Formats: sequence, C-alpha cells, structure tokens
Amino acid sequence: MPTVWPASGALVSTAYDMARYLDANLSEAVAPARTPLVTAMQHARAPLFRVNDRFTQALAWRDFRAAPDVTIIDKTGGLAGTSTYIGFIPERHLGLVILANR
Repeated sequence: MPTVWPASGALVSTAYDMARYLDANLSEAVAPARTPLVTAMQHARAPLFRVNDRFTQALAWRDFRAAPDVTIIDKTGGLAGTSTYIGFIPERHLGLVILANR
C-alpha cells in the first residue's frame, strides 16, 4: 500500500503501483471513452516548454524524440535513498519502470 509522507508532500509507490501506472499510460491511447482519468493523463503530457527540436517538457513528463518514429516519454524521481525512472514509447507499446535504492 502506498504511503503518503505529509511533511515532504511525496508519495511512495510499489513496483506493482508503477506497473499499473505505466499500463494506464500505454493503454490510454486506445481507451474506449474519454474518461476524466484519460483527460487528466493527456493534460499531464501536453507540451508546455520546448527545449529544442527534439525535447519538450510537460507538467509531469519529458518528451524526447529519439528518432523520426520513436518518442520516449519519461519521468525521474525518488526520495532520500531511492531513485526512480518510468518511461515509455507509445508507438511501440513498450515501457520501463526502474526502482532503486542508493
């Protein structure tokens, strides 16, 4: 079960939580209905700042065009003693979650 750390405003997630979140983001493109959750996830990925021709920053995600037909959408994070990475390539329905202690 995720634990909320009120003092830091951070959220701790399990590998299972992150796998479900990754699946939701990968499945969002084929979602049958435009639900509030799908709309919120699309809003979080909408580009807000263009760094260069290949890289844009959204509210929560970075969007990196690695090749003409490959876009990597990712996010890093962590708390004291941990590091996290979640990334996916929507066109290939491929994603990766890394949770590590340091």
